[in-house]
Amino acid sequence: MANLTNQDQQLQLLINSLNATIDTNQQAQSFAEASLNQRLSSLLFHDVWFFGGYNL
Repeated sequence: MANLTNQDQQLQLLINSLNATIDTNQQAQSFAEASLNQRLSSLLFHDVWFFGGYNL
């Protein structure tokens, strides 16, 4: 198996999470949605902090 870069791993995680949001298992859907929300919040917080703040 080829070595994946961190960016590749992050993209694979995003794809897996997005696929899980359409899973017929409600528990899997809820977990995936919560994970995506947490990741998005983390990215937004990092970007706002990194760039000195801006309005989205």
